[in-house]
Amino acid sequence: MKGKLFISLLFTLLLICGCKTQPSVDKEKAAGNLGKYSYTALNDLPADELFSVLSDNGLMLSDELKLKMSEREIAECIKQNFEQFSIGMASSADTAYAELSSAVNGICKEIADPNAEEDRIVFKPGAYRDKKYSDEDLENMSSKELYMVFKDNGLVFPDELKGLGSDYFLAVYLKANFASFKEGFTALSYAAHSDVADSIYNIYNRITK
Repeated sequence: MKGKLFISLLFTLLLICGCKTQPSVDKEKAAGNLGKYSYTALNDLPADELFSVLSDNGLMLSDELKLKMSEREIAECIKQNFEQFSIGMASSADTAYAELSSAVNGICKEIADPNAEEDRIVFKPGAYRDKKYSDEDLENMSSKELYMVFKDNGLVFPDELKGLGSDYFLAVYLKANFASFKEGFTALSYAAHSDVADSIYNIYNRITK
């Protein structure tokens, strides 16, 4: 549990403070594709296609990262972590890894439309109410499904956090921090995060069996 809480806290710190490494991005390559993709469309691409799109739009790999991983391994790493990387999160203090996250985030800012209709999460009100879930059920849900469960059960994000972007951003934020939020925990003093943690803690205890 402590390991999950640490990773969750690290995710939140990176989201709010931003990655300190400069992204390795050639923005000129992305200039012709401004807002061309939705985050959902990018996330749905196979690893090799996603890597190709990012490379074609300016992704530059550091020598340090290329020494540690093959191109295929880097592509798989991006695919497995794309949701977090796409909004600038990294789950490792490793400099090369953090730089990769920052670079992917930098390209997504150029080529993805933050208000794309495809990134909206729409569901029928009541579809997830009056149900009980195990902790394992919730932990294994995708960011989208977890978001729908908690939204349908009363979660309201503070206005300060709504500014992060679309439903996609809020869903990734929730999923990345869920391990700590369900415990009512956040180490950040920013009131909006405490409000979210309190709300998720209360809903979690109401809907779990």
